[in-house]
Amino acid sequence: MIAVTEDYERQLWKELNLLLADAVPDDASGDEAERLIMLAIMGHDTEIYQLHETVRRLARNRPAGYLRGKLDEDNPVSRARRRLYGKWA
Repeated sequence: MIAVTEDYERQLWKELNLLLADAVPDDASGDEAERLIMLAIMGHDTEIYQLHETVRRLARNRPAGYLRGKLDEDNPVSRARRRLYGKWA
């Protein structure tokens, strides 16, 4: 088993947010940006979907970890995830 470090979790979160930033146009409204993020994490963008699933899995398995904290915060990723899956589905 590979140990998951906070640095690794931080890197995954950074990568996910960079990919999402590229997927959402700068001029998108708040609602449009949230819809595009939801579509991406639902699988319309395979790379984002797979990375988001990794983030979700690690956050569920490491309740005191960095990713769990990020997904418990109010941010675009956590809002979209909650709308799609509920709190910790």
